Amino acid sequence: MFGKVVDGMDVVDAIAKEKTGARGPFRSDVPQETVEIISVEPLETDSGSDAKP
Repeated sequence: MFGKVVDGMDVVDAIAKEKTGARGPFRSDVPQETVEIISVEPLETDSGSDAKP
């Protein structure tokens, strides 16, 4: 998933501070506690891009 944070960087910073390690099928760098992103919304822009949300 790619995107740009335009609001709520404090939430991103809080997620980044979570302890990581091996979990499930992943060998490293996975949050040890489940992190859920409850909602995201596409941002309407006037960039002229043909990208679809």
